[in-house]
Amino acid sequence: MTTTRPRTLEDLRHAEEAAWLWDATRGRIVWANSAGVAFFGGESVFDLVDRPFDTREPGIVALQETAASLAAGQSLATRLAFPGAGPDHEITVSCTLHLLADGRQGVLAVAVAAKKPLP
Repeated sequence: MTTTRPRTLEDLRHAEEAAWLWDATRGRIVWANSAGVAFFGGESVFDLVDRPFDTREPGIVALQETAASLAAGQSLATRLAFPGAGPDHEITVSCTLHLLADGRQGVLAVAVAAKKPLP
């Protein structure tokens, strides 16, 4: 785990990397940028807000565990798998706690670009 300044939703709104905000209490996505929506096969963020997630799915289990273990200001890089969304739905993300509109903590997941090998 590392300590960094978390990126804001505004920072990520038009970012190329997938990003979404997970509400651990309600078990759903409450915000996503276009790349995050596309990763989950949606057309708009409303498709994700209304989408039920299987709480036994590995990516959801990892997000729930991350929500319970992260401290404010910490980030954690982890690989998330969402087999229910399709065979190739795995992604490496950096997770940080992010305050939800109602004051509870959510988890902001931002895709981490794969590093290219050196020549």
